[in-house]
Amino acid sequence: MGIAEPVIGRAFARPVGFSHPTRSWPGLAAHAKFMAMETSPTRSLPKGFLSELERKFFWWEPVGSQPRSDARILAQAMSMAGFEEVRRLEQTLGYDRLAETMLQAEPGWIDERSWEFWRGRLMRATGCRIPDAAPVRSFDAGSV
Repeated sequence: MGIAEPVIGRAFARPVGFSHPTRSWPGLAAHAKFMAMETSPTRSLPKGFLSELERKFFWWEPVGSQPRSDARILAQAMSMAGFEEVRRLEQTLGYDRLAETMLQAEPGWIDERSWEFWRGRLMRATGCRIPDAAPVRSFDAGSV
């Protein structure tokens, strides 16, 4: 079972079980988080590979006592990887897992340029609908 199913007659695909094709980014992100918990592909991620990515792409200590999540490590690698590393990520983790990482990404995890690169690459490879822009923080003007 992949994370996307093609929708015949439409120019996009939707996540499996996703009933509303025009839902906004928060809806897609919530669905991706739910699917990630349900299918748990992070359990099968090679820990040695993740440790290597963390050592290479994080030069600062984690905030607080909690370790970085697998999704955070992958998002940072996707944002900073050179082309050889891009190919290695694709070969090691697969397109579906990388697309899922994009849908789970929080604001600031993947820069705009990398988002557009991966979005085009992964939409073509998986048929999964990925939002046009990376998630951004929003602030209530009354609280600033």
